[in-house]
Amino acid sequence: MTDERTPAQELAEAREKLAALTARKAVRDADAEALRSLEKVRLALRDEEAIATAEEKHGQALEYGSGPAEGRKVAIVRTDLGAVIVKRPNHVLFKRFQDSGEANAEEFDKLVRPCLVHPDGATFDRYVEDQPAILGRVAGAVATLAGIRMKELSGKS
Repeated sequence: MTDERTPAQELAEAREKLAALTARKAVRDADAEALRSLEKVRLALRDEEAIATAEEKHGQALEYGSGPAEGRKVAIVRTDLGAVIVKRPNHVLFKRFQDSGEANAEEFDKLVRPCLVHPDGATFDRYVEDQPAILGRVAGAVATLAGIRMKELSGKS
């Protein structure tokens, strides 16, 4: 006697396998979404703790892009990777940047590094490697704290 299944039995078995695969995928997807949400919350918490610490030390921070610095000593640049906090450059550093006459990545980096409050340098390097335009935005924040507008920084009028 052969063990032949009817088409209805095969269909039921195939549906059962498909349902099991679909259920396992749904669990994997839910776990992955929960992990993404957890990472976002952890990042937001880390950023807000760093902002609170910077504001305790330097006073109220400027959210970069929200307007002029108005006497603020630190600025926050929000990125998809996390917040970058910079402090106002000293006059010698900023003068050296202005005297270079260059608005390029190397000069931006020289301007930003001494002003970096958060994150640490290695983490900031990872941010810039992943999203190179972050360096220009952060340099703009430093320049804004120094009293310059982004149009002036880029040399455009």
